[in-house]
Amino acid sequence: MSDLSKFEILLDDLSSLEAQVSVLKYNEAKFNKSVKSLEEQISALKRENMLLKEQIQLSESSDSSKFSEYEQLDIFGTLSNKEKDELKEKLQNLINKLEFHLSS
Repeated sequence: MSDLSKFEILLDDLSSLEAQVSVLKYNEAKFNKSVKSLEEQISALKRENMLLKEQIQLSESSDSSKFSEYEQLDIFGTLSNKEKDELKEKLQNLINKLEFHLSS
């Protein structure tokens, strides 16, 4: 009888191990799905990051070209103080004429 009880104990242990193995297999499958999903998210984020970097580079290059165009058009920096004062006076005269015509 002791041999039979030992055999039953071994069978119980074996069935317990089988249950644990099936739980571990299930958890492994679930874990693998999560890993795959996270890897897909990482790839999508990397693609999005690359596209955003390209957009930033394009934006920066267009901004710098606009800035260089502005520097080329900066005629006021090349004028002397006397020329600037004359230009201000002419503009003020034109503004006064416009105000006069608008008020009449």
